[in-house]
Amino acid sequence: MKDIRLYEQILEIERPWQVERVSLNKERKELEVEITFKVRFWACPECQERMHILWI
Repeated sequence: MKDIRLYEQILEIERPWQVERVSLNKERKELEVEITFKVRFWACPECQERMHILWI
């Protein structure tokens, strides 16, 4: 859990975004950071109406 918070700070991730998972593959020399978001809608910056996210 501490690793996740550390990467959120390093990457300057803020809500609604969050680091979901961090994995290290030493053999391949890879670090994978999975970033997700919790909300399925946002407000329009002009009128504040709810805007749904379109999944493609």
